[in-house]
Amino acid sequence: MNVAVTNEAKEGLKFAQYVDYLIEKNLVPMKAEPLLKHIKDKGNEANHQIKIIEKEEAEQLMRFTEMFLEDVFGYEALFKPEEDIESDSQE
Repeated sequence: MNVAVTNEAKEGLKFAQYVDYLIEKNLVPMKAEPLLKHIKDKGNEANHQIKIIEKEEAEQLMRFTEMFLEDVFGYEALFKPEEDIESDSQE
């Protein structure tokens, strides 16, 4: 949800709508779409059913979530657009 809102999605949407937003705006790699939908589905199961998942599956979901957040926020923090570099050099 935060990733979508940070990228100009409206606040107050349902989680599934945020997932769709991320996909529609190409904020996730095409190959990651099935994994993102899988996370959404597992989150729905956890919220609407009392279902314990296996440790291995939970760890896999955590790894993907970490990679996704690193992809969205990590590289952006390391990369400075060219206009920012130019304005820094003029100061």
